[in-house]
Amino acid sequence: MLRFTRKIWSNSGYILLEVMLSLSILCLGIVLILSSFMISLQVVKVSKNYTKAVFLLAQKISELENTTQELYSGKIEGGFEDESEFTWKAEIKKIKELDLKEVKVIVEWKEGIVDLITYL
Repeated sequence: MLRFTRKIWSNSGYILLEVMLSLSILCLGIVLILSSFMISLQVVKVSKNYTKAVFLLAQKISELENTTQELYSGKIEGGFEDESEFTWKAEIKKIKELDLKEVKVIVEWKEGIVDLITYL
């Protein structure tokens, strides 16, 4: 003979504390993932600017190497036509013993600076 019993109260569900704890852990994980995503976007932007600055630095040094005018000792500065947020400075010193010129070129922007010294 089959007997059917009906339970009025069941312990098979979750209690409110367990639900609140799991939701808080889930929210904390989402916040951490989003913050790491934002940090990685900032790192990509900084890296992009450094790469662009190195390219502009190489371009300016190539320009100074291929100039037909005589490079005199002193300082020169300016900007780039295509990249308005970047500026450059060049400091030229004559080395009398070796008949060379030391050229230090600096490219600056809001977040950083890149420089290079070469001899012409």
